[in-house]
Amino acid sequence: MELVNLTLVPILIKNNIIRRNRGESVLLYFIFQSYASILVLISIYWESWSYRVLGICVAICVKLGLAPFHTWVVPLLSYQNWNMVLVLLFPTKIPFYICILNYSQNSLILFMWRILTGCYLSFRATTPKIIIITSSIATGGILILCGYLDLFWKYFVMYGLSLILWVQGEKLNDDFIKIIGCLALIGIPLLPLFMPKIMLVRILVSSPVIFSLTIIVFVVSPLFYWKLLPFKVTRPPINLRQTILVLLASMLVMV
Repeated sequence: MELVNLTLVPILIKNNIIRRNRGESVLLYFIFQSYASILVLISIYWESWSYRVLGICVAICVKLGLAPFHTWVVPLLSYQNWNMVLVLLFPTKIPFYICILNYSQNSLILFMWRILTGCYLSFRATTPKIIIITSSIATGGILILCGYLDLFWKYFVMYGLSLILWVQGEKLNDDFIKIIGCLALIGIPLLPLFMPKIMLVRILVSSPVIFSLTIIVFVVSPLFYWKLLPFKVTRPPINLRQTILVLLASMLVMV
């Protein structure tokens, strides 16, 4: 895993699309990854098993860019081309997800924090690349939740296929492919991400709080994925504060 990170540094510098910012964002990535690696090494020598697991989980969350350790994700990926965005959001995260699923025992608060942080940042995003990057933060929380329900690989692969589909449409400047990719990320029936979302919802019925939160996220996500469509659609402006209050109130009612 460390060899992968070291290999990515010169590639990220080379593929940075903004020449004047070529070193800053990559340096931020290197600092965060180095900090996480040092934390793993220190945690191995801790005598207490609980502190050892906590240190390893925090380090892996930093490497994955999960909230609240997501501050390096947007500055780095926003200056990369689409190929590097796909590489960093999809294949390079697999070993880290496997590790965190073996060690972490996440609480409901952490799930909510990760998912709601990603949704909030996606609402504020204005460009397609930033929307894809910030929505991946929310998806990271959902993926960890899927890991404890034996749905990780189904959701991860279908999310990756949907993401690749939209990015290919963006690279080819093909509006039809971008529309299909956008609808796939939303989870429209007959498209890749629909069945994993249905399976997740069915399993979570017995847990009202997590179930209501997941439903709210799935209902809210089209509001920011909508901005990925290649044509302008007249829609009323969204008041973010009112939307959050309504969602919290509806979650309390559902509980």
